[in-house]
Amino acid sequence: MVSSKSFMEENSQKFEPLAGKMINTSSIAGMVPDAGLPVYSIAKAGIIAMVQIFAKTLAPKITVNSISPGFHATGVYKNDIELMKFTMRDGNVKTPLNRIGTVDDVVNLVLFLASSASDFITGHNFPIDGGIAEVGVPPYNLKVDI
Repeated sequence: MVSSKSFMEENSQKFEPLAGKMINTSSIAGMVPDAGLPVYSIAKAGIIAMVQIFAKTLAPKITVNSISPGFHATGVYKNDIELMKFTMRDGNVKTPLNRIGTVDDVVNLVLFLASSASDFITGHNFPIDGGIAEVGVPPYNLKVDI
């Protein structure tokens, strides 16, 4: 008969510390393809697929995740909230959280993924879009005569 102590010692998992973390940037256009931006959507969907492949091949030493920002008032929009609102109205985009994303929203998610608080998370894409991709109005406007 095997004692419980020797069984536990022989069958316990041995964890080594992580060697690193990879955080990639995709977009909600990679989750909900935008017909108005086909090449961009395809490229961002490719990043999400790459993350899943890298997460499988680099585990258990490196975690690999991605973030997918939505509509944020950033340098691309000259940090202009009114320009961002115009872009959203033009694309018929509505955010369930009823606000525009900020740089701080993105930074806070990246800090979480870079911290030890996310050591057991790998292979995931995190939308940071106020709910657009999963519960909101899709980020594109179909031009139809209805």
